[in-house]
Amino acid sequence: MYDAAIGFRDHYCATKLTYRTFTKRTLERLVGDDNYRIRSGALGVFYDAPGFTLIERIEGSYTGALGLPMEFIHEQLESLEK
Repeated sequence: MYDAAIGFRDHYCATKLTYRTFTKRTLERLVGDDNYRIRSGALGVFYDAPGFTLIERIEGSYTGALGLPMEFIHEQLESLEK
């Protein structure tokens, strides 16, 4: 993020996904439906995607797991107003 007063600011957000135990057959079925081509992540981590059923737990930002941590973006935009 760029701040005119101090220049560029580096930041990262970490999200940990814990997957359920699944079989090779289940993985082959998910890859076979071409879902990975139109979704974020190889298994399509969206609430309406079959790959979502493999996730046991999300620690951190849900939207970060999808590719863009909106909580962080919101905080940064609010800090610009101050």
